[in-house]
Amino acid sequence: MAADLQTMRAILEAALDDELPVKELNPSHHLYEDLGMDSMAAVVMVVEIQKRMGVRIPDDEVPQLMTVQAVLDIVCRLRGAGDRE
Repeated sequence: MAADLQTMRAILEAALDDELPVKELNPSHHLYEDLGMDSMAAVVMVVEIQKRMGVRIPDDEVPQLMTVQAVLDIVCRLRGAGDRE
C-alpha cells in the first residue's frame, strides 16, 4: 500500500501541477475538498493513472473517484480484472 500511496502522490502532484497541500497522503483524503482537485485535474489524474499504473478507468466510473482510497480500490480491481482476461 505504501508504494501505491507514493505513486498516487506523484500522480496527484502531476494532476494538480503542484505539491499536495498535505504533508502525508492518506486513503481518507477527499480529492476535491482536501486536495483541491477540480474537473481538469481529475482528467489529468485519470490519464496519469493509465500511464503510470497501466489501467484504464472507464469513463462511467470516474465520478465515483472521490477519495484516494476510491482510486486505489478501482486500480486494484482493474489490475485484478486484467489478470483474469
